[in-house]
Amino acid sequence: MNLNIMYDPKTNTGTTRKVISGGTNYYVGLTKICANCGKAIIGYPAISRQDNKTEICSNCGSLEAIEEFMKYKKESLQALLEQYYQEEDTKKRNILKQKIYQEFGTNKKCFRCENQLLASDLKEYKYLCLNCDENFYEFEVM
Repeated sequence: MNLNIMYDPKTNTGTTRKVISGGTNYYVGLTKICANCGKAIIGYPAISRQDNKTEICSNCGSLEAIEEFMKYKKESLQALLEQYYQEEDTKKRNILKQKIYQEFGTNKKCFRCENQLLASDLKEYKYLCLNCDENFYEFEVM
């Protein structure tokens, strides 16, 4: 049995028909199509975080939530690093350093200074050494 979907872009709806092996079609009902991936929305739709009204499939809704969370984490790391580099008081700087390592520390070590690496705040790189002030790719770390 196959599922055929005919999409109407004006109304963002589609007609779903099941095709049984003998070639017989029968009407299942109207279904909505995900605005992100173009697949049929099965079950309850998610609401897009982009405009808070577009209905999308639950997979795309989950991806949007994860992307937003990762964006928030990167922004918070950037803010903490900015505070760390601007702080002149060594006690406050060490407190910030501990907070950064608690939240963003990894189990990888820098091949130069052998300090613990952080998750990088830059999309192109995976790790950051706070001691060397250097970003690293996956293959450059221990």
